[in-house]
Amino acid sequence: MNRKNRSWGGVVATLLVVSMAFWGISPATADAGSGPELSAVGGKPAAEKIEAAMSAVEQGAFAIHAPANTLDRTHATVYTIGSAQGDYTSVTIPVKGDFSLLSNFTVVFDAAGRIA
Repeated sequence: MNRKNRSWGGVVATLLVVSMAFWGISPATADAGSGPELSAVGGKPAAEKIEAAMSAVEQGAFAIHAPANTLDRTHATVYTIGSAQGDYTSVTIPVKGDFSLLSNFTVVFDAAGRIA
């Protein structure tokens, strides 16, 4: 089956399950107040985190499955993630070109600015 013909429902369900497993939330125990707290980051702090993520890519810190020049930093999003384990910052950079609309690259930084 061609990548563009996959079921959106299956993709969304898979992403939800993976996200819940990452944060240690099971559907049976999840409630509105139990998940991590997300806050959008903008301006200079966001630009600095995007640059840190792109720098790590350029330095070969990750094995990515798309050419680095397909990472669309102009549409990147940055969020702080507050959890019981501490605060993190996520940088999600979309992949442009002949990839799925859901294709992206995400880097998570810990409170000290290290890649988590």
